[in-house]
Amino acid sequence: MKLKIRWQLMASFLLVILVMGGTLYFSLSHILENYLIAETGAGLVAEAKLARLTINREIGDMRRDAPALAAAIARESRARMTIISAQGEVLGDSEVNPGELKELENHGDRPEVQQALHTGQGSSIRYSATLRLPMLYVAFPFQATDGEKGFLRLALPLSSVQQTKAGLTAVLGLALALA
Repeated sequence: MKLKIRWQLMASFLLVILVMGGTLYFSLSHILENYLIAETGAGLVAEAKLARLTINREIGDMRRDAPALAAAIARESRARMTIISAQGEVLGDSEVNPGELKELENHGDRPEVQQALHTGQGSSIRYSATLRLPMLYVAFPFQATDGEKGFLRLALPLSSVQQTKAGLTAVLGLALALA
């Protein structure tokens, strides 16, 4: 009889540990993902602000200077860089050859560009049809030295965030299994 009560107690304690551990695992996983995205976004915003300073100073003629400047900023920031005219035309993109820019659709209606137009800064997380990846975007308005206005946009793939989350949740899962 004593043996049966011990097994019942052990099973109930094990069930409580599994429920609490599972809840903790899924909660921390969600919190971790949100934190990683927020930190990545904050870094991307800081890089975009620096890029805006460079663009404000370096672009004289947007059509001529945008492709090379987008490529140069992307190399240094390790983020996709897009320079968009005030009308939404893509004038420079670090992931698109300059000869293919005319084939891109108008970017004036992108959520981050619309938000930047209205508030001075925009961001969004969405799927990139060009790169076929979920991306984090930030956008800022700028004014070239000749007075022409436009938007700059930096983007990072969320795959690195997913990889980091997967590694940390594996460690968390292992710790739960050991507990």
